[in-house]
Amino acid sequence: MKPTPEAIREILEAAKSSFVSVEFTKANGEIRQLTTNPKQIGEILGTGTSCKDPAVFRIVDVKLNKWRSFRAERVVSIKANGTTTVFAQES
Repeated sequence: MKPTPEAIREILEAAKSSFVSVEFTKANGEIRQLTTNPKQIGEILGTGTSCKDPAVFRIVDVKLNKWRSFRAERVVSIKANGTTTVFAQES
């Protein structure tokens, strides 16, 4: 399965308020792992602009207590509710 915005949103919504681990490839090619609470997904308050791209997810990394964002197509895996979903990456 490829990482689509719909598939990722479905996993995050199913997790409700339990913690979710997301692993994704950053724009520079590095792999980043973060942990978030799906209730903290949305817009960064005070920036004055909202993201119009449905493939971009803005979330709070609870371990760092900082906002992070990632693109759906860069997600490698998501662990939620005891299940890990691994996505096929485009070549």
